[in-house]
Amino acid sequence: MPSRRDLKAIRGGIFPWTAAAKHSRWDDAAANAAGMAKLYFHYATMNAGKTTMLLQASYNYRERGMTTMLFVAGHYRKDDAAGYMAKTNGVAFPAFGEDEWMAMARRTFRERDGVPQLDYDPAISVVLSKPPSRFAGWIAGLLFRKLARKRPTLLLRGELSDVISADIASRMQRVAPGMQRVDIPKVGHAPMLTEPSAVDAIRNFLRTVP
Repeated sequence: MPSRRDLKAIRGGIFPWTAAAKHSRWDDAAANAAGMAKLYFHYATMNAGKTTMLLQASYNYRERGMTTMLFVAGHYRKDDAAGYMAKTNGVAFPAFGEDEWMAMARRTFRERDGVPQLDYDPAISVVLSKPPSRFAGWIAGLLFRKLARKRPTLLLRGELSDVISADIASRMQRVAPGMQRVDIPKVGHAPMLTEPSAVDAIRNFLRTVP
């Protein structure tokens, strides 16, 4: 049975107790020796950040060959995935409508047991959230010069991008004067490459490549 400490954890929102869980009365080594199974319980409600964390945990466990079960509300609908994409990417794609969000959801999610699940590792955001090294800008500039100075190069940037700003794009052009640049209107970072102006730019660029 769970200890009093475990019961307090349950009321707090997390149910970590198992016969072999980290916070239980027996350690993992003893449980493994006895051949006992491990069960971990976690839940999240209302907040999109908690939902993302839950999806990430499920993904990581499945990648390790473990089995997870996700329970969702009875009114869950498939188009909720499109709503999630609109909520998390609306700043970058302010002109998107329902059809575009649904198309993005189909590319981003896969359906499993009737429930959409992210088709990539959400932990990628952890790496991107870390502050860059003080040498990162210098290294990026060096690599870009090596890449673009003597090669045909095309830069497609979203007009609203705060990752490759207009100033950064101008500096890139000064380093590589032969680089072609196209700003995709009403798009942040990064363009989907399905925008008409992006498709035209890519086609025109490929015609110039030897």
